[in-house]
Amino acid sequence: MKMTTLAAAMIGLGGAVGAAPARSAVEIYGVLDTAVEHLRSSTGQHASLMKQTGHVPSRVGLRGREDLGNGMQARFELESGLGLDSGSLLQGGRMFGRSAYVGLGSRQWGEVRLGRQLSLMQGALAPYDPDHFSPYSPALAMQLSDLSQTSLDNVASYWSPTVGGFALALAFASGENAPVAPNPGAPQVVGPGTARHTRAALLTYRRAGLSAGVAAMALVQAMVFSFLERMGMDRGFGAGAVTAVLIALGIVNLFPAPLAAVLEQRWPARAVLCWGPLVQASLIAQGTAFPPYAAGALFFSAAMIFTHTFAFGVLARLEPSGRLVAATPAMLMTGSAIGPFLGGTLVKSAGYGALGWAAVGIAGAAVLAFHLACRRLPSARTLART
Repeated sequence: MKMTTLAAAMIGLGGAVGAAPARSAVEIYGVLDTAVEHLRSSTGQHASLMKQTGHVPSRVGLRGREDLGNGMQARFELESGLGLDSGSLLQGGRMFGRSAYVGLGSRQWGEVRLGRQLSLMQGALAPYDPDHFSPYSPALAMQLSDLSQTSLDNVASYWSPTVGGFALALAFASGENAPVAPNPGAPQVVGPGTARHTRAALLTYRRAGLSAGVAAMALVQAMVFSFLERMGMDRGFGAGAVTAVLIALGIVNLFPAPLAAVLEQRWPARAVLCWGPLVQASLIAQGTAFPPYAAGALFFSAAMIFTHTFAFGVLARLEPSGRLVAATPAMLMTGSAIGPFLGGTLVKSAGYGALGWAAVGIAGAAVLAFHLACRRLPSARTLART
């Protein structure tokens, strides 16, 4: 009763947040799956039966949301488990045994949810389980090891916004002295009674995208630049020539960012992001002559700076709040910290040539990450204008 009162109060408070006209939406969703099974034993006995659920648990639900203004949104979810063989309600006969909660939140501050919800463990596994916790699910063994990893009663949870691909979830379930009555006979169905006192936390990282691409190019730059001077000296170019290249490199690196800012409205961001890592990798000269070494050294950092300028512009459009752009120093430092270690390991084990091959492989990963991230932009026309 206390949980219901708090939920109602939370929705009532949310209604007073903004004066903008509310927009609401309610949808019905579900999955209906059953099967007819015929069994025959080695002794000749056989039986045919219709299964309560098939490959995935059958369910039907209602979910809805209402915009409250100022970025705030209230929503709810009510989900029932069904046995199609008899039309019965599962989870111990509960009307909404799979989930029944209300939530209030925003993209900026995250969301608070109150009610019966999936445990954080099951919520984390479900998106990556191709069998959806069916009897054939590879994740079912983990679920069986602790039946509290299903739905929980009396849960208050907080789901943070995603920042740089990271998101935090916290959950507290007040058992209210209720008995625990899991259903090991049908583990593929969410347990009928898992009311218990529980605390949980979950940290996830998803959608590498632009963050991974930015970090990958920084990794290549740090990996090669750490050995640029030593590479020139070992090839016999002399201290004077190598020092001149390094001075010129500093001057050249003043121009890529302003040039990218001018061209950002004329060149398609997708093309720049996909070609930038490849250009950077191709500029790592592996020959023994001085001209290829000098040309590559002068421009391989410029390729990263030019591409990153476009990448940060795309980040700003994907996350208008600015949180992802604010996280860019962490992306750069991640690649820069790993680069010298990786470069030293490669040079020691396989020579300078290994740097080039590693750069090509990392460039391929960066291109893939940038390509996947650019697909999230509103449209190809909008992207072309960037």
